[in-house]
Amino acid sequence: MKTLEQLDRQPRSVAVDIFIVELPAKKGDDQEKRPDSKDFSGTINDVAERLASMVKKGQVAGFKRIQLTTPEGQPGLQDLSERKQFVVGGSVLRNGLISRHLARRKVGTLLKVTPRITADRSVMLTLNVEDARARDAVIPWVRVDEKGNPFFITQLIHSWLIGKISVASGQAVLAKDAKVASKEGESETLIIVGASVIEPEAKAK
Repeated sequence: MKTLEQLDRQPRSVAVDIFIVELPAKKGDDQEKRPDSKDFSGTINDVAERLASMVKKGQVAGFKRIQLTTPEGQPGLQDLSERKQFVVGGSVLRNGLISRHLARRKVGTLLKVTPRITADRSVMLTLNVEDARARDAVIPWVRVDEKGNPFFITQLIHSWLIGKISVASGQAVLAKDAKVASKEGESETLIIVGASVIEPEAKAK
């Protein structure tokens, strides 16, 4: 049976931070320059500052941060995706010109999360993170366009994370179960998860 104090207590909320990090393409001689996995864990603010510094040093190609606040035990949704038109193929006409094949593809980030706060104020997150970004293929198509430029086809890189992660309040951790799919298999994407417990304001007596 719940006590009167428990019934009167205002629900707490959880601020969730998701960092989607793109690492540069691997090269044979840059292994020592690549960041250590420990660099992607720590307080949420420290991780954000560290990522910005890594971008300047060329250790990280780029990153984006998605933030969402939702009451404990309640599902939250942040949909930052949209459909855009891209070049997905091409064919050569009889006159030698290129006919581009266009299609609309979904890009951006979709975040679904349900947080639960444990007795020690850690946060258990049930997560569904889906991210898609577009870039030109590394290798151009076999032909060139009507202006003599190499013909690139858009490559879509998909990253996702589905599962549960426990994190101490105010901390961020590297999600080791994140998956990445890219047609050329050269992309490396990391997902970092952070959470902070937000206590309700005390009621005025």
